[in-house]
Amino acid sequence: MIKVRSFFCGFFVLSLLLTGFLSSAEWYRGNLHTHTFWSDGDVFPEQAADWYKDNGYHFIALTDHSRLQLDEQRWVATESLRRWTEETLEKYIEKYGHPETREVDGKKQVRLHTIHELKKKLDVPGRFLMIPGYEGNAGSSAASGGYVCEGNALNVTETLPFPRLASNAENLTETLNKMALTVRKNGEDHGHVSEVMINHPIWPTFDIDPLSLANAKEVRLYEFFCAGGGPRGIYAKPEQANRYWNRESFWDIVTAFRIVNGYPPVYGIATDDTHHYHKFGDNGSHPGQCWTVVRAEKLEANDIVLALRRGDFYCTCGVEMEDIRFDKQTKTLAVKVKPADGVKYRIQFIGTKKNFDRTAETFEVEKTEKSPARKGWTFSKDIGIELLSVDGIEASYQLREDDLYVRAIVQSDHRREFQDGFGPETATAWTQPFCP
Repeated sequence: MIKVRSFFCGFFVLSLLLTGFLSSAEWYRGNLHTHTFWSDGDVFPEQAADWYKDNGYHFIALTDHSRLQLDEQRWVATESLRRWTEETLEKYIEKYGHPETREVDGKKQVRLHTIHELKKKLDVPGRFLMIPGYEGNAGSSAASGGYVCEGNALNVTETLPFPRLASNAENLTETLNKMALTVRKNGEDHGHVSEVMINHPIWPTFDIDPLSLANAKEVRLYEFFCAGGGPRGIYAKPEQANRYWNRESFWDIVTAFRIVNGYPPVYGIATDDTHHYHKFGDNGSHPGQCWTVVRAEKLEANDIVLALRRGDFYCTCGVEMEDIRFDKQTKTLAVKVKPADGVKYRIQFIGTKKNFDRTAETFEVEKTEKSPARKGWTFSKDIGIELLSVDGIEASYQLREDDLYVRAIVQSDHRREFQDGFGPETATAWTQPFCP
């Protein structure tokens, strides 16, 4: 764990009182999108947690599809499990002993442990935490009305009803708002803090458009960087993908329109969306590709989710930050990198001006045999412009009178080990957007 240290001391003594950031807090590294044998991952949940624990993470959320891991009689046929091998079983037995097994109709089954059993076995106070969660899907095929809409319910006590889309995406904003309110109410009803994270908006065919998310005022979190979560089919081809928004422009479009609508910014999370723990390579959904680093007072679920809710965290695929501060009084964002030996850094401050062009041109992409028809919008290049760029490990930017918000991107010259085809080639970190 890395103790939070302030820099520019006089500046930050005041900013601690103004930002809501916790001076006694620590940085905690985690992954909030993880699959296991409970759905379509290829390892036992204990083995998924072990990978993250062994590689320096402090928390994960197991977010298997459409169910919180509560069923004490969750028996699954081994032959139906993704990439089941006897080697996987042998490794499990070596560390945890023999799982409960039985035979039904000549097929071998194993019992999977519940989240409560897993927490009892795997949680280590102050070092490693499992946050209860699941990935909510609109129907068994994860699609409704031809649109994919998924979200991770974080720190919940049960599997909650999923609001279904109608035959088109016109009510997508309503669906997103209902998802957020339903999950948040679970926390309120049970005396803890719960939030939903809207997942991979670009995957698989640009299903969640930026204006729908911009209008979803109840949503606080979304999956900004989902490893492997790029477009599929014809939408992955440059001639189509380039007509749409990308990872960076999506965030700026959403942020700009939310602020002019009078809504708070939506905060971006980076996840592995882990499914595969045996095969590592480009364009995979394996662990360790990108992660979220949260500043919280304690390594407890409520503290982590509260920090997410207030935007006290950053996303990264390799760059580690030492400090991030926004002083509301001076309207200044200051960042400092924890440098790696021999690596160079550039800090970009990105924002949008208050008088930005809000028009958008509509275009249509026709249906093909393997890809659905989609409507898209081309937005003004006024959105998401570079406000300042500085080479080095620390920099600050003071919002001008005509700025809506500012966020920082820290790019390094260190090439990432794995490439996902839709992310940066080099290790990068992103702060949250800050506005007056």
